[in-house]
Amino acid sequence: MSKHKYLFSIIIMMNSDDVKNINYLLKTIYQENISIQALVVTDNSFEYQQLLKEIDSQYKSKISIVESESLSYTDVYKAVKDVISGKYISFVTDKMYYSDGTFSYLKTQIEKNALVVDSDIKVRCFSVTPIYVNSVGEEFAYPISNKKEELCNPLLNTNQMILYFNACFFHENVFEKISFDSSIKTEQDKDFLFKYFMNFEYYYCFSNKNLYYLDSAENEFATCMIQYEKAWYLDDAKNFLLKWTQESENFDYIRKNFIKVFTTYLLYARYNCNSNDRNKKVLNEEELEKFISLSKEILKYIPEGVILAKRARYTLNRPLKFLFIKYKCEALGYDYEILQTKNNFMISEPKGKNTFPKSYTICKIENEKVAITAMNYIDGHIVIDFRVYMVDFLNWDDINIEVHYNDKNAKLRQVDCYGLLRSFGQTIIHRKQYQVRIPVNTDAIQVEFFLRIDEDLYRLKIDYLEAAARLNYKYRFNYWRFNSEYVLFTDRSKSFFTIKRMTDKEEFFRRTTLLCQIYKRCISDKNPVELEMYKLRQEYYKLKKQYKNKRIWIMFDKLYKAGDNGEYMYHYLKEHAPDIEPYYIVNEDSVDYKRLIDAGEKNILKTNSHEARLMTLLAECILATHTNIWVYCGFTKEQQACIRDLLTAKIVCIQHGLTVQKLPSIKIDYLIIHCFIVVQVKWK
Repeated sequence: MSKHKYLFSIIIMMNSDDVKNINYLLKTIYQENISIQALVVTDNSFEYQQLLKEIDSQYKSKISIVESESLSYTDVYKAVKDVISGKYISFVTDKMYYSDGTFSYLKTQIEKNALVVDSDIKVRCFSVTPIYVNSVGEEFAYPISNKKEELCNPLLNTNQMILYFNACFFHENVFEKISFDSSIKTEQDKDFLFKYFMNFEYYYCFSNKNLYYLDSAENEFATCMIQYEKAWYLDDAKNFLLKWTQESENFDYIRKNFIKVFTTYLLYARYNCNSNDRNKKVLNEEELEKFISLSKEILKYIPEGVILAKRARYTLNRPLKFLFIKYKCEALGYDYEILQTKNNFMISEPKGKNTFPKSYTICKIENEKVAITAMNYIDGHIVIDFRVYMVDFLNWDDINIEVHYNDKNAKLRQVDCYGLLRSFGQTIIHRKQYQVRIPVNTDAIQVEFFLRIDEDLYRLKIDYLEAAARLNYKYRFNYWRFNSEYVLFTDRSKSFFTIKRMTDKEEFFRRTTLLCQIYKRCISDKNPVELEMYKLRQEYYKLKKQYKNKRIWIMFDKLYKAGDNGEYMYHYLKEHAPDIEPYYIVNEDSVDYKRLIDAGEKNILKTNSHEARLMTLLAECILATHTNIWVYCGFTKEQQACIRDLLTAKIVCIQHGLTVQKLPSIKIDYLIIHCFIVVQVKWK
């Protein structure tokens, strides 16, 4: 490595052929007059000469293109080590970019000697905040990273751990002591970070500057690509996770604990990515058996306290905690049992055996919840779909749920839906799903949920999972007007909700109070999302009467392209249903958007546009080809919390190729779907 002539060297690994990505990354690197070296690395499969032609001319003279055997960190570093000239080095991909002012801020901090603490502490690494941006523009902070601007020591405080390698900048001297391990296939970056902390301990977190990334990390189980790599489960579980858990016994207590927390999270990520057997075809039966055997061997070294602990950055969900405890017990050859005290459930050793150092509380009954997934008003009743999770550690028959309303006990119906959630073929969640109907026939009704154990009755808290649950706890005065006379609203105790007869005048007061609450939060939190939803609610109320008799129907296909069921129905309704106003949602930058506009179509809505959101709120019906309906209509999770009560359109599922046999696998409990269109008439 040559003497540095730049302050920063950014190693950019090209893993796509879309030059828009790298041009935007380079824009965020060179928007300031800072001394930065950018090395663009391609492998043999990529036509880098063509890439060089397409890169924006203002950046061509500032970058160097380097060819590598592959895009593994081992090969990339080997290819660039002789040309790196920066003092601080970071590795990114072309699907990442920095927040405004990142490098000038970092330069200022370095010049202020912010990284020099004292002579005994050598800070050779600093980080910015990694933030994932999904396909619809939602932003999610990577969980295993620090959220404060401060000096961090993950060995002393594992909540300060950062596991997103690309957000880190390393002093050039670090690479003289630490190298990438070629025996590790998919987690060379995690291994490098791990070795950095074991050797140098400290890093500095600059949390007010961000690295945005478009390819999801291991925590995003639905979309991360590493989960489809066989080596993640076999080679790396053995050569990385198992290796370090076995060697942890040779270190002092602080490093031993750090190793076990670090490896537990990465093992958890593998199981979390396989929720509902999402990628069960990656491993064959023999390979799966080998991976589970590796898991048990790893967990043999992990204390129960690490598995069961609650952490600020991540906590294993309760079903996986029990699966891991089960694997640990099997690896060590002992058993455990669940014991009930008056208010708690405990995990403990069976009588006469000395297997656990102490008993652990796994459930405080007073904190247990029912999760309402959907509410609707049908034939004079509020129909509530809800689920209970305690099946993950109690026998099915031991759970007795009661729903009380005004001192009456409602009749429950257990819903016949698929309640299992499996990971690598192991059932980790067995949800018990119910439906209850509450008659709306008095001025005020208070609804509560209880768990009965023998003669004892415990009141359960209520959680409102999704938009179809209508309510949330974000705003104190949120409510749902479900007919012309009644509204439904939450209680601050989170243990009941109220159905109440309310005049238009009373409802107007509550509506304006809710609007004021949203506006105050906009101002205090400086949250543009809430401000946008505040304006949307106001516009909706102004237009509601005007659109009362208009039959607006919304439809879409994949947002980046049209031409499937949704577009067909759009044209069909235009031709055969003159009393319906169909609207079609598609990305503005798609080829099909231009095609439809050029063809003279007027009711084409841009994805994530204000108009698309407003028409969705005013719609009578949505013809949906995907279950993530509100996101497709332009509402992020954060936005949905502001307008749940207004999402009243009837939903008809027109998913392509849907058969009646596939219905149980659709997440219909998160939606209120009024009708399914399936492939044969006899299955209607």
